[in-house]
Amino acid sequence: MRVTILGVENGILDDRFGSKGSDFRGDMPTRSFGFLVEDVPPGTVCLAGIFDDPDSVPVSGFIWIHWCFANLREHGMKENASHTGGDFVQ
Repeated sequence: MRVTILGVENGILDDRFGSKGSDFRGDMPTRSFGFLVEDVPPGTVCLAGIFDDPDSVPVSGFIWIHWCFANLREHGMKENASHTGGDFVQ
């Protein structure tokens, strides 16, 4: 399988998905990026994923988990699906 994160240019996630964005709950940025999953094995019923941040270790002392999802029946999500919902658990 291959996962492509949408909203990444030159290896850097666009500012709208982080602290320079405009979607917040309290002081936490909440806009989720879209992604595509290609070459999913035949017969796969649903997908699950964890988007973590190993670059957070020097700052926080641990790998920060940004987002988890399960029971995704499609091969990707649109931008901001964490707010607009869909047929998956997060």
